[in-house]
Amino acid sequence: MASLYSRTRSPYWWIEYIDANGRRRQESTRWRMDSVQETRMARQLRAKREMEEMKSPVRSSNDQELEAWVQRWIDTRFSKQPHTLESYSLAWKHLLVFFKSQRITFADQIQRAHCFAYFDARKLKAAANTAIHDLVILRLILNEAINRNLITVNPAAKLGLKKEAPAEKPEITQAEAKIIEAALPHLPEWMAASWHIAWNQGCRLAETALPLSDIDTKRQLITFTLKGGRRHTTRLHPALIPLISKMKRKKRPVTWEFSRNASRDWSRVFDSMGLDHLTFHSTRVTVITRMARSGNVNEQQAMRFIGHATEQVHAIYQRLKTSDLDACLAALGAGASKGKPRKP
Repeated sequence: MASLYSRTRSPYWWIEYIDANGRRRQESTRWRMDSVQETRMARQLRAKREMEEMKSPVRSSNDQELEAWVQRWIDTRFSKQPHTLESYSLAWKHLLVFFKSQRITFADQIQRAHCFAYFDARKLKAAANTAIHDLVILRLILNEAINRNLITVNPAAKLGLKKEAPAEKPEITQAEAKIIEAALPHLPEWMAASWHIAWNQGCRLAETALPLSDIDTKRQLITFTLKGGRRHTTRLHPALIPLISKMKRKKRPVTWEFSRNASRDWSRVFDSMGLDHLTFHSTRVTVITRMARSGNVNEQQAMRFIGHATEQVHAIYQRLKTSDLDACLAALGAGASKGKPRKP
């Protein structure tokens, strides 16, 4: 079925469809994506092409097969979000293996029972939250199938599956940080780069792999692409300037090339150091907790530095101990002394 998609560095909607001769065509609509009116016209063109496809006598049902269109849709839909693209592609890979085992070829063959069967099967090899994540992506895929008039109801919608609360990630102590930093010279270069960036900026592992063009050492600014593709500019920690400057002198395009295996590799390194209770995300927990413990950074400043959109999410990362509450007692003590009644 005809579909609209975007292309890197093109301001226009592009369309893919099957022509009257049965050949797949890809061409620009010449309607701009940033215009509501032109987007509406591009959608009308897609609808027109879909009607022509349905009337075509040479049209094959092969283009309606899940394997024929889903990965292509993911590639075009998330072409500007590389981390999301990789995550969705991996989920689709697992979903496709399952569908093949069930002899499912088309979207209209998927039933609600298949979603629960996938959840049970995926839990045997991965966490329940991973299985739910895959089913969320399946829901988006089947929404696209509805847009393509392949199905009328989404069987993956409102499954009622609840994510489990993730294990609380601990703060990295100074002693543990020294062990890790002592090992960095013996680890791959990408590991050292990801550690230094995360340790000083509190960003996620995937966010440490960024274009050097997004780092301005003169103005001390760094721009991360967060989850969902949101761009976030914050202050660059001065400790990173020598590392980034060295990379720029070597004319490297990125700090390092991200791979989904990176998290697993870091877990193995932590295990080898006897720090198996840590994950790379503990760096983010540590940065946020250090700012809270300092007493000099208010919550709004910390959220702005890290890129958290809500106070609820930000609060999850703080690991203040009872020993960090002495300032509270001091403040209350000072308040009590000021509030003593004067002697007559």
